[in-house]
Amino acid sequence: MKLLIGTLCLVLLVKNGESDLVNSLPGAPSLPFKQYSGYYAVGDTKNHMLHYWFIESANNPATDPVLLWLTGGPGCSGLIAAFGEWGPLNTAVENWEALVAFFNEFPQYKNNDFYVTGESYGGNGCVSVNLGQDTVIPFMYAHGMIDDTEGGVNPYNIYANCDGILADSKRKNIKRRKDDKAPYPSVASLGLPCLDETAPTTYFNRQDVRKAMFIPTSLGKWSSCSNEIGTFYQQEYRDMSSRVKNAVNAGLKVILYHGDIDTVCSTMLGERFTRALGFPVKFRENYTC
Repeated sequence: MKLLIGTLCLVLLVKNGESDLVNSLPGAPSLPFKQYSGYYAVGDTKNHMLHYWFIESANNPATDPVLLWLTGGPGCSGLIAAFGEWGPLNTAVENWEALVAFFNEFPQYKNNDFYVTGESYGGNGCVSVNLGQDTVIPFMYAHGMIDDTEGGVNPYNIYANCDGILADSKRKNIKRRKDDKAPYPSVASLGLPCLDETAPTTYFNRQDVRKAMFIPTSLGKWSSCSNEIGTFYQQEYRDMSSRVKNAVNAGLKVILYHGDIDTVCSTMLGERFTRALGFPVKFRENYTC
């Protein structure tokens, strides 16, 4: 199985292994924190290589929480989140193996608070595919972005232009979902709709950047999403309600966030999901972000 950088989503962490220390990134200024890039061998025969990118806290890495970032897709690279965004409670087996390997290599972080974070399908389809079935069309219609016959809206920012050749395919997918109540195909099988990926694709495939990040020359070119993973991925859970409930009841801290101009993980979906959990809902007056 051939993996591109980060395509199985174990990417944004906080580490300190000098052999993988990234001294500098081409074109980037001097940074007030350490970062590490490398691979862990996982799987039954250890022939699968998962890339990690560990970014140490700029504050106090000895005591600050450690965060595991799971990006969406499924099958998309966490480098997109690391460079373009911000950076489930049970991860896939090989992701788990890589995480265990990480803490074995950096035992000084084992006692730190640990948070699992992510976005989009990193939270398993925004926690509930079923509740999200009927929110995309009303969400965009209520914002005046589509009429009774048209679509083609940027799903990640309804006020931004829909760039690239995927605008038309996104319009067709909206109609398909409206007619059939069928979920969108994995974004990994289409690429990222309405987003221009030219800049990150060019940067991460530069030889000097690959060398700085310790990417073996034997590996192929980087892409934002893996068509192979996106096409053959088998969805196991359509609703994460019971697991979120169990996490809260077990005393774990849980935060769910949804973008106010994002249709993929919309505020309407978030409100429906949160209310469906059955926990008391408190409202804050004069709330500001």
